[in-house]
Parts: sequence; C-alpha cells; structure tokens
Amino acid sequence: MIKWPFFNYLPTLPHIHYLPTLLPADFDKIEKTGNHLESMLKTSAFQQAIETVEKLSLEEQEILLDTLLKRFHLQRREILLQEIKEIRQELAEGKVKFGSVDQFLEELDQP
Repeated sequence: MIKWPFFNYLPTLPHIHYLPTLLPADFDKIEKTGNHLESMLKTSAFQQAIETVEKLSLEEQEILLDTLLKRFHLQRREILLQEIKEIRQELAEGKVKFGSVDQFLEELDQP
C-alpha cells in the first residue's frame, strides 16, 4: 500500500456524500456572479433540501408538494394582484392608452 505523507486524512464514502456537487449550470452561475463560495453554498443548501425531501415517505412528499404548489400559487396571485393595482393606478393617472398596433406604430413615428 502506498503511503502519502501529505494526506493525514482521506475522505471516506460517507464523507464524500456531503461534499457539494457542481454541475455545468453551476459553473455558469459562478461565472456570472463571480462568487464561487456563494454559488456553492446555494447549491449545497438546495442539495440538502432535496436529500431531506427524499427521506420522506411518498405520502409525505406528496403532501409537501401539494403544500408548496398552493403556496406558490398564492404568491403568484399576490404578485398579479399587485400588478393589477399598479396598472389601475396608471390608468387613473392617464398613463395608459388603448389602441391598435397600427396606432401604436404611428405614435412611435411621430416626433
């Protein structure tokens, strides 16, 4: 057996399991953000969440998925309601105009 003097510790299989895995998409994130540590931590947290969910029974996973979907739809609804409120405000202030595409293009051509 070869002895490596600079390795006091070699990771075993259970320890390797907890090392963050970087996928090609992660490298794109790292290039865009320039923050390798931040990307690794986000990937690691996401991976931990997935692993935690996978430990649940199928019934528990289904309940979790249903709960997450309901929360997602509620958040999306709140965003849409806010956008509608803003559009109504702009309409009341006269910032919104209605018309055809041709009318819009004509308005763009005017100085």
